[in-house]
Amino acid sequence: MVSKASFYTRAKRPARYISGRNLVLTKTWRFRSSRAPKSSSKKFFINNWFLFDDPEVVDYLGVSQYYKYALNAKNFDSLFDYSPDEIEERVAKLSNGQKKSVAYRAKQLIADGVIDSNRKISALEKSLGVELIER
Repeated sequence: MVSKASFYTRAKRPARYISGRNLVLTKTWRFRSSRAPKSSSKKFFINNWFLFDDPEVVDYLGVSQYYKYALNAKNFDSLFDYSPDEIEERVAKLSNGQKKSVAYRAKQLIADGVIDSNRKISALEKSLGVELIER
């Protein structure tokens, strides 16, 4: 099971909240201060370390160029439902940060028996550049 944690950042002025998700962490920012991570470290967005539920949030933050091929919280696990060829094609377009998240999630799903196709596992290993199971 994927564990999630929540925390809030504090802003001087009250505002609406937005939420970004990672496989391990949920972070909620006040809407006005939501640009702070972008200005402090673009790596968070370039590597797609945040998963967003709402594409409008990505547009508002001005980081849509980094999330063009990114998986979001709603469709993350659907990647593993594709054929091995489609998996390779889709994973090739992901950022390095999302590839690490996909590898982590794939290991979990393999251990749980959800992914049991050797062809899919081989496609994931090839496209991610990691070993998911011992051979």
